[in-house]
Amino acid sequence: MDFFKRELNILISDMQITMKYLDFKKEIILEHSIIRNGYILDENYLFYLLNKFLKENKIKNNIDTNIYIISSDILNINLELPIINDDEINSMIFYEIEDKYLLNLENYKYKFKYIKNEENIKVEVILLPKEIIIDYIDLFKKLKLNLIGIYSYTEYINSKLKENIIIYLNISHCIILINDFEKVYINTIFNEDISNLINENSLNIEDFLEILEINENRAEDKSFNELRNRMINLKDNQVNLINSYINKYNLPIFFTENLYSVKIVEDLEKYNEIKLNFLDIEVFPKDNLQLLNFIEFKIKKNTFKREYVFIILFLVIFNVLIFKNINNKNKKLENEIVYLNESINNNKKILNTMNPEKIISENKRLKSLKEEDDNLKKLSKNNKYFENLVIYFENLDKEDILVTNYEFNESLIYIKGIVNDINILDNIKKDIEYKTRLIEKNVQDDLIVNFKLEIELGD
Repeated sequence: MDFFKRELNILISDMQITMKYLDFKKEIILEHSIIRNGYILDENYLFYLLNKFLKENKIKNNIDTNIYIISSDILNINLELPIINDDEINSMIFYEIEDKYLLNLENYKYKFKYIKNEENIKVEVILLPKEIIIDYIDLFKKLKLNLIGIYSYTEYINSKLKENIIIYLNISHCIILINDFEKVYINTIFNEDISNLINENSLNIEDFLEILEINENRAEDKSFNELRNRMINLKDNQVNLINSYINKYNLPIFFTENLYSVKIVEDLEKYNEIKLNFLDIEVFPKDNLQLLNFIEFKIKKNTFKREYVFIILFLVIFNVLIFKNINNKNKKLENEIVYLNESINNNKKILNTMNPEKIISENKRLKSLKEEDDNLKKLSKNNKYFENLVIYFENLDKEDILVTNYEFNESLIYIKGIVNDINILDNIKKDIEYKTRLIEKNVQDDLIVNFKLEIELGD
């Protein structure tokens, strides 16, 4: 069963980011200084690239998202523990790692899985630097994506492929995962020479690969020829290194795909006369790796219905109290009017003997009571409109607009909230039958607009 059908899966590497969602897969090519060994170096530019991708491909906010990170700083440690209770394994892992591997676990978050046998407990521990986790959680929060999974890509591959060699090749380093039957080895080989050469000459990845494609030196261009020869030598060193693994292990070999690895694979296939394969991000049941997820899995809950019920309940209680108050005042007014009518009838009989000033005073009092009755009816009408207005706003799409506060003051209603497109407010103003003004507008850096509307209720 395809549990991730509607989830966005993202493979993050130094040279490119690969997105897989529904039926499409797309890549974002990165400059050399944006991500380094899994660490985010330029968060602002990375946010710009990802946000642009999401808008161009019409991927909505709050979609469930999994990311897979490639980094040599993600550690894989295998432990053999004595037979202990399950609830004691975590404490034993902490002690073993800090004591034997001299790691400060304050800087890491770790996940583990284990198998018990009669003699011991075999534990596989994956450690991911907290700095990486915090930076990606912060980034995807700004992108308004619901990040439900952070995984080690090497561990993901290890869970899917057995008896293989997996090679992640980058400009500055190479991670080689050797899955030989039941034993797993991870080797990381650093080579900063190519990376330094690119930085020294202010090149990007495309420039570097373009120079490698040139088949001969340029006449009277000594500096270019020296640069080209150095690049070719460094590239050939990596080819020879990887070729040694091909010859040493009789296992199928897979590469993670990027611009540089494609070039290296072409050379390896030419030298060895073999066909090498590239890995692809595949969907998979989340039970396979959920134990090794480095963030708590959050299931999105539809809280709208609960909030809607609370709002309706509040309005009902509010209206009951107001109508009860109005009803009491109406009864009082009706009694007053009956009394006044009786007084008027009596006054007609004694009109000639009654003081005219007293008649005028009684008439003013009757007029005042009538005006008070009209005002209460108007308040009741305005309150009913306020209730309908709240229901109208709460039925709007929460991905477009969110109301944070309602304020009702007799003949004025104030509505505060946030909206991702100011044009939405223009359409709303057309739907409202009373005079509506936008009295506050504040556009944030992420183009979200804080707003406040004033609605003036008429007769």
